Amino acid sequence: MNWFIFAKNLKTQTINDEKFNTFSRRSQSEVLAQGELIIGDDDISVLRTDTGEEYTLEYFLGEKTLVVKKPNSDEAWLFTKVGD
Repeated sequence: MNWFIFAKNLKTQTINDEKFNTFSRRSQSEVLAQGELIIGDDDISVLRTDTGEEYTLEYFLGEKTLVVKKPNSDEAWLFTKVGD
């Protein structure tokens, strides 16, 4: 299952793998962030493999959408499900 977000100045951000455990955020020319995810009942633990930074994010999972609160922000990412 793949989840994608398309945003201004951002080519794609994907959460992928059947285990739902990796992510990558890219611009047109470079990787901006990447890492591993551990999904809990109410939050997502993030380990950024590019920087070593670790943090926890709140989320809501619907049938075709995934909303993830950005770190240290009141804003959120909205992902759309692509495929089954």
